[in-house]
Amino acid sequence: MEKQHRILLMLVSLCVAEAIIFINTTAFNLALPSVAGSLHASTAAQQWMVSIYSLCFLAILLVSGFFGDLIGYRRVLLSGLVLYAVAAVLGSVAHTIILVIVARGLLGLAAGMFIPMGLATITSVVSPGDNSKAVTLWTVAGTLGIPLGPVIGGLMTLLMGWRGLFVFDAVAIVIALVLNYLFMPRQHQSHIQNNQNRQNHQLKNSKISTRFPIIQATLIVVAMSALSVGLINAQTSFLSFTTLFPLCCGILFAVSFSFLTLHAKHQLTDLTLMRFTSFQVSSIALLLLNFVVFGISFILPTYFQEAKGHNALMSGIMLMPMILSAIVGALLSRNIIGRFGEKTACFINLACIGFGLAVMALAIHLDLYILLSLGQIIAGIGMGAGQPVAFSWAFVDVPVERMGKGSSLLTVFQQLGSILGIGIFGSVQGALYFQELTRELNNTRLTAAHTITISLQQAGKVSGASGKLLKVSAIKAYETAGSINFVISALVIFVILLILIVLLHACSVKKSIP
Repeated sequence: MEKQHRILLMLVSLCVAEAIIFINTTAFNLALPSVAGSLHASTAAQQWMVSIYSLCFLAILLVSGFFGDLIGYRRVLLSGLVLYAVAAVLGSVAHTIILVIVARGLLGLAAGMFIPMGLATITSVVSPGDNSKAVTLWTVAGTLGIPLGPVIGGLMTLLMGWRGLFVFDAVAIVIALVLNYLFMPRQHQSHIQNNQNRQNHQLKNSKISTRFPIIQATLIVVAMSALSVGLINAQTSFLSFTTLFPLCCGILFAVSFSFLTLHAKHQLTDLTLMRFTSFQVSSIALLLLNFVVFGISFILPTYFQEAKGHNALMSGIMLMPMILSAIVGALLSRNIIGRFGEKTACFINLACIGFGLAVMALAIHLDLYILLSLGQIIAGIGMGAGQPVAFSWAFVDVPVERMGKGSSLLTVFQQLGSILGIGIFGSVQGALYFQELTRELNNTRLTAAHTITISLQQAGKVSGASGKLLKVSAIKAYETAGSINFVISALVIFVILLILIVLLHACSVKKSIP
């Protein structure tokens, strides 16, 4: 009973820290206009303030997984929380754009150390029977952090200015650090296994190595950074040199990393985990989940604020159907797994997301918020149940001593989904919007801008019928673009889902043949 009590306290400590980290991801976006006004930041500088977080998060993931398996998840996890506190303090006293970008980058590094190690700790410490329940609690904590972000960000910015957000981060994460220090097991199963392996011929036959593969680490950091830069730049121009060159470099370095890792004696991560069908499909599912979550989070807030005229707080409230249904989905995930099994449950969740996107596309076209809420609920249930189901299925065949690298690898797919969601949704939305607005203004003297924000600003400066026409045309163009965007995304989800079902069926048939 005492052991179960300590595990529960550990879970609470981990979930508190995770919620704080996820609060920051959405809160900073709300505080960005205040930051830009205070420091006179350009549009490019604002983009880097937001994007450097994800870039650094991606870059450190596999490195943290390596050291987690080597020296123990607890040490890496606590180090991440310490770094997060330092970064938050730096942000709270920052008086230049560079310092804010550095602080955000350090926050990303710290989050990239904590998130995969928190998940690895749960999967290695909690008993198999309670694992899905623990992962569900972890997922709910992250889901709760997202809607709380705009509320806390707005409140801190109102009371203390934008630096108040960093002050909140610093104070909250120190509390989480103390809780995790007190209740985190000092030596869990993975670390014990590492010690046993090192005593047995220095891990001669194990995937875990005590030698840090610096070349592999450099390749993957450069690859992730280049891919992130390319996808970030794709938000403005997908076919430009500043987009295609880093994307091509990122792919080249990623392929080089994969080849070197598979043939190296000392490995940064365990890519052979992708040979497990459950791990492979779960990775794709998690990528698609984050792709949709961050894509929707990129499109709908602008739709609510610019096209419908709501403020930031009201925009957050109008996203609550998706958030609340995601929490319900996460809570129901164990029942879904028990009824259908991990594989079928994973496919059902992806189908819910695709269907939800289709409903939202129709709702935007018809301008019906009730229907849009229904689409959010359907997609939200798939998102909420999808993460614990995918994580549970991914680790079915993974040995305990390889869970650190496995968790980091899964988180890499999640973050890639996030970057892809923002980059692809944003690029498609921008291109469709400009094309539609150009068509709407074809027989007028008005000029089409590339964003709805600029178009509405221009409409405010133009008097009479022309200003009204520009405003109506910009809103209509954004709604049309958003509707088409969601339809395309839904089709992509269903096509990938069909491919996965066919491939898994082919694999099962092949295995059944004697």
